[in-house]
Amino acid sequence: MPEILMTSNTEIVDRRSGYRFRYQLPIRIGSGDSNWIEAESRDVSGGGFLLFSPENLPAGEKIEYIVSLPDFRFMKLRCAGKVLRSTPLANGGNEVAVSVITCLSLFEE
Repeated sequence: MPEILMTSNTEIVDRRSGYRFRYQLPIRIGSGDSNWIEAESRDVSGGGFLLFSPENLPAGEKIEYIVSLPDFRFMKLRCAGKVLRSTPLANGGNEVAVSVITCLSLFEE
């Protein structure tokens, strides 16, 4: 179900662009010349991912990420995205919302 935001004038705003599906998929994240970070999705939609990352990623940062597709053991999807928010978790790590800007390639590893 989409997240609903109530504004001061009681206008309802839907902040999600599509349905979300709970998938725990391995994801590798890279930005700039940095090393790749191993992360895991919490949920997936056509517009982006909610991830668990061991590192904080600054909001607004453009990243590339590689997603291992379910049911296709060796297929990977490489995408470009933007960090929407990164929230530190009490038990360590960060919950990171990432938008999809474009998918760059589908490849076999």
